[in-house]
Amino acid sequence: MSATTQTACVLFGTLVGMAQSDSLKAPPPKCSRCGSTVSPLYRFLDPVSGKQVRTFRCECGERSLGDA
Repeated sequence: MSATTQTACVLFGTLVGMAQSDSLKAPPPKCSRCGSTVSPLYRFLDPVSGKQVRTFRCECGERSLGDA
């Protein structure tokens, strides 16, 4: 295999990998009380873990936390 062919294979594999990871996004979270889709409310940084934490709110009034 020539260097040009190897480069094309590596680039193609990278692009395919990026396209696959984009299509595998997690579904939107559901409310634990009523089961409907919740909407994002806030995003903040947890100083202890260093991770982003998201808060969600549902139309029924339920609020929940999730990792970003």
